[in-house]
Amino acid sequence: EDIVALPFWYEDFTKEQLEVMYNKETDLYPWLPERVEINPIDGKEYLTLEQIEDTFTKDYIEKSKLKRIQFKGTNTDPTLNPELFDILHFFMSRWGIGGCDITTNGKSNETIWWRNLGLMFLEAGNITFNINTSNPDKKILENAEALIESGCRVFWNYVHTNQLDSDIQKAKKLSERYNFHGFIYDNQVPKEETIIDVHVKSEMPDYKLIELETLQTRKKDDIYKERTIKFSPHVKCEGKVKNQFYLSPGGNVFPCKHVALNLITANNSPEHKTELLYGWDKNNISNHTLEEIFTNDFFKGYFNNLLKLNPEIIHNEQEGIC
Repeated sequence: EDIVALPFWYEDFTKEQLEVMYNKETDLYPWLPERVEINPIDGKEYLTLEQIEDTFTKDYIEKSKLKRIQFKGTNTDPTLNPELFDILHFFMSRWGIGGCDITTNGKSNETIWWRNLGLMFLEAGNITFNINTSNPDKKILENAEALIESGCRVFWNYVHTNQLDSDIQKAKKLSERYNFHGFIYDNQVPKEETIIDVHVKSEMPDYKLIELETLQTRKKDDIYKERTIKFSPHVKCEGKVKNQFYLSPGGNVFPCKHVALNLITANNSPEHKTELLYGWDKNNISNHTLEEIFTNDFFKGYFNNLLKLNPEIIHNEQEGIC
């Protein structure tokens, strides 16, 4: 069985390993990101549980070793997606992916909804409230309190603004009074602490009862070692740096949200045509699997830095983000 190359380059790949992993049909190394940023809703357009189930199959999850899923909105808060709770249950309970994060304004849904969400996030994941004031709406604090009482990790994110420092300090004190897990700036959420399992050393077997042939060992083929791919320092695209892709509410797959924003903005302009560059149908989960998308011409060009969409320009436009 062919090895699926993980998405970072290793400098110590041998020639044999490269030949095994190289996909001659698509002329590229498979790029199967282990992280995804999902924008679940934009206005009336939103991703459904059925779409997510059909897209994130057992095959993809195992090959990509999917381990981190972020739910963030651009124009609409992600918690307004009517199927978000079921989608989270699919990833966290059915597949056991604990690395799920939500960034929200905390204004939607009833308090009981948030309390139940907190129970789902009890053992893993983060929920971040974007609150840029020391005097937030009472409903926001009630929803946050319901989560905090459930025992999950809840953060107060105060995005840098032109607010007075005194307001920031008041907000920080209020976050401490409500027992937020932390007060952060620009979504710099600290990593969860890793729980180390203590394994009890098993007793040595009685070798007198073992046939001689069973003691013969073979060196494990070096090809089958798990490898990752490291990109050069000059690579600035968020998708490559974080080993992550972006899924839009309409089901389109992009390298990252910044490339998505540029392509969507250009596509909505009558002066630009993006079809030749991107191919909207070819990169939509309703028409193709994720593995098919990540080996099409667009992502082949993206992976090998062949796109006319200059990543350096996008990087500068986004103030160094991408």
